[in-house]
Amino acid sequence: TVIVYEQGFVANSEGVADRVKAYPVPADEYLVLQRHERSALLTVTVTDLTGKALLRHTWDGLETEIQTERLGSGTYLLVIRQEDQVVQHIKVSVLHD
Repeated sequence: TVIVYEQGFVANSEGVADRVKAYPVPADEYLVLQRHERSALLTVTVTDLTGKALLRHTWDGLETEIQTERLGSGTYLLVIRQEDQVVQHIKVSVLHD
């Protein structure tokens, strides 16, 4: 699995933790984000390891894709927010051929 480090969980309508998963490992053209239940609107920010925001994506479904062609090969952090609160971090890698 691509998840190396996580902190927190996205809460669904019943207040139960709903972990966001990211794949494939490593990503090339796109990264798929998936969760088990639709909950509140999420904002996903892709940052480099220094914390510089590179891409921002909003999402309210069960699955979404983030295009990674504009990112160089390397390691990135997905910062997932529900409203204004950070609920999860996912470390991902991108490798272009």
